Amino acid sequence: MEDIQNNTQNNTQNNVIFVLASVLKYAKDVRMYEKIGKSLIKKYKNANFHFVGQACATPTETTEDNAEITKNIHFHELFNFNRIAVKRFFTLFTFFFFLLKTKPNILIIGTFELLLPSVFYKIFRFIFRLKKVKLIYDVQENYVANIRYTKVFLPLLRDIIAVYVYLVEKITCFFVNFFFLAENCYEQELTFIGKTKENQQKKYEILPNFILREDLKTEEKTVKFAKRKPAILQANSTFLLSMGTVSKEYGIEKLFPFLDNFDAENNRIINLTLDIFGHTPAKSDFSTLGFLDGLMLINNIRLITKVSRKPIPYAQIKEKMRAAAQRNTFVVMPYNINKSYEKRIPTKFYECLAYNLPMIIQENKYWEDFFEQIQNLIPTHKINVTFVDFNDTETPFDYKILIKNLTQKNQNSHLIAELPIFWDICEERLNKINF
Repeated sequence: MEDIQNNTQNNTQNNVIFVLASVLKYAKDVRMYEKIGKSLIKKYKNANFHFVGQACATPTETTEDNAEITKNIHFHELFNFNRIAVKRFFTLFTFFFFLLKTKPNILIIGTFELLLPSVFYKIFRFIFRLKKVKLIYDVQENYVANIRYTKVFLPLLRDIIAVYVYLVEKITCFFVNFFFLAENCYEQELTFIGKTKENQQKKYEILPNFILREDLKTEEKTVKFAKRKPAILQANSTFLLSMGTVSKEYGIEKLFPFLDNFDAENNRIINLTLDIFGHTPAKSDFSTLGFLDGLMLINNIRLITKVSRKPIPYAQIKEKMRAAAQRNTFVVMPYNINKSYEKRIPTKFYECLAYNLPMIIQENKYWEDFFEQIQNLIPTHKINVTFVDFNDTETPFDYKILIKNLTQKNQNSHLIAELPIFWDICEERLNKINF
């Protein structure tokens, strides 16, 4: 009887076609493929999966990746443009015709502009009495707030584009079967997800950008956390700015005044290195950082930059974090705080916690509360985090604060593995959802 049930389930899964798509991320994006995608692949072993995203500047598949790929898993580099490009407006048609070709019955989309073609496809299937389509919207950002409170678009265009995005999300939400939320705060911020009424099953699940536990296991093989010497300020100190996105909106312009001030106040530091590594979507930012690409010396600060207009593959970011964990490195995060960002928890927080990297972060009440809660979970291990007001360029930075925080002994680093910052928590939540 059990064999019959398994065969029935397998046959049903053979008819399931998933499409997981994003516009500005690679087909092998860490969230869509490495996290959500692979979690679903484990559950739906016989289903077909199509991952859609940006064209890569370099080959997308390594030998290691090919070992994981089966005949049921496909990658499509459907889009090839930068964040602000005319081509982006044609994604509606490109994606709609792709859906007609692949005929998925479960759609998971990670960008707002894929909502309209997904809904059109869903209506098309309904009109022609084809198999029903389930649409899941993975809300990775509060797009309306991002447009309004950042300077990506010209002031005149911000409100117009924000209203358009608001209307798209508000109207298409009636066709969305389920929502994934990348941030806890979105539960209150986003009205289109619908509020759960009494005795009514909620229409969304919170799936934060927790990191993969496999990454930590790999790190544990190369770095013995419990035996590591705590990071201290020395002549060869390195400050690492390693982000998925590196731009003025993320505070890149605040770093040099901060380091100049830091260097002037601390005579012990004679050789600072700033290592900038990431994706710069804005052409103006790329022109500035691209000019500095490579190695040079600015105001006694050794500068190493590797920037790209295309997103950096996550494997390279992981390698950078692993290398930083073995050196005297501080991860600096001088984020600009605005209404679209202040309550979000950057993925870098989870990564630095897992790799036991010391952090210097822009002051923000919500983030300070977050780290206080995390610290309370592992009171015998000191989390190396220092909050700084990067906007204050007049008050000399007291480097002794870093020394106090970072020279304390950490004999219980193994407790990091018990923190609720790993993707297996989200995988359990995904397993409870019936698609």
